[in-house]
Amino acid sequence: MSILDEARAMRAKYIALAQNAPDEQLASGDYLSVFDPLSGDGSLIPARSVRRYEGALYRANVDCWDTAENTPNAAPNLWTRLTLDEWPAWVRPTGAHDAYNAGDKVTHNGRRYLSQIDGNTAEPGTDERWWQEASGQI
Repeated sequence: MSILDEARAMRAKYIALAQNAPDEQLASGDYLSVFDPLSGDGSLIPARSVRRYEGALYRANVDCWDTAENTPNAAPNLWTRLTLDEWPAWVRPTGAHDAYNAGDKVTHNGRRYLSQIDGNTAEPGTDERWWQEASGQI
């Protein structure tokens, strides 16, 4: 095995380890350069993988293909932005794997909401049983 092959293998192990770091740690911005950017090359991105896109890190919610149609801007339900923002923007869950849990905080339509249940896939503001509006607007 050449030294270049060894370096590639070590990098792959390093990225695999970093992808399992807590989202809060990855969202700090210190790890941005560790992860590969979305390239549009058509490769498979396994669920829970982290990729760089427009200066931020995103975690894939499901297996998806690295295509222009599957970027966080074009298909936001496929991705979770790793952010330190206490009230991130609500993204419609695609299923149980990316549903909100009790106590999760989101912003939606200019208002802040707290999830009332685990496995919450409802849109904030549609039913007070699922989302409670937090005091004050943004």
